[in-house]
Amino acid sequence: MSKFIKFFIFLLFFQIVHSQSDSYSKPYYLAFDSIVGHDYTPLYNGVRFIDSYRTSKTNHRYFASYDFIKGDIFFDNQPFYNLNLKYDLYKDVLINQLEGDKSFFVLELNTSKLASFTLDERHFVNIFNDSLSQLGINGFLEEKYTGNHISFYVKHTKDKKERINRKQVVHVFNLKKIYVLKFRNIFFIVGSKRDFKNVFPNDMKTINYFYKNYKILLKTDPTTFTENLIKALDSKLSQTTSGIK
Repeated sequence: MSKFIKFFIFLLFFQIVHSQSDSYSKPYYLAFDSIVGHDYTPLYNGVRFIDSYRTSKTNHRYFASYDFIKGDIFFDNQPFYNLNLKYDLYKDVLINQLEGDKSFFVLELNTSKLASFTLDERHFVNIFNDSLSQLGINGFLEEKYTGNHISFYVKHTKDKKERINRKQVVHVFNLKKIYVLKFRNIFFIVGSKRDFKNVFPNDMKTINYFYKNYKILLKTDPTTFTENLIKALDSKLSQTTSGIK
């Protein structure tokens, strides 16, 4: 297909999509990508990614999988669907493998233009906030729960250590999760019972109940425990007039 025809389709496509609601636009984007590809999109403006560390499929720097998996992004004010993606937790960047005859290109997407993405059925948002920065956190957070008064996020990250194995340096990546909630437009790290009590001193009964009755869940699945506790606190706030998001 000639570049002129591709460009014509490109212009026609955006006239159609801009007349549609968000709920109906995804099929048009998918159809457009299948015909034209991403040649005329800002995805090509990324930096080429090179993984310089010796890792394996069981020890790597990525979220969910060592391999590329399909995901969606909202980049440079427009959506892109069914891309080959990896989320690098060590550098906190999203990586895109181009398709077709350009599949050998692996690009690091410009974080400043990447508003959100969905990967492995998990949704991540790019947050730059003074309150969050004061906690030493910025960038991508998994959006777990958005309530009337409280929102719950998980910051996934990996640190790197070096080990010697058979006279070779092996890089070992360790996963760390930081639980963050937003209440009254302020972000808080909640990693303990004391943290919850400092944020919600008037809800000691609910907090004590959860830590007393769900000890096994706290130990086996702390993410679900934290999410359930936040939902309970948010529900209580909704029953009063004092809760402010």
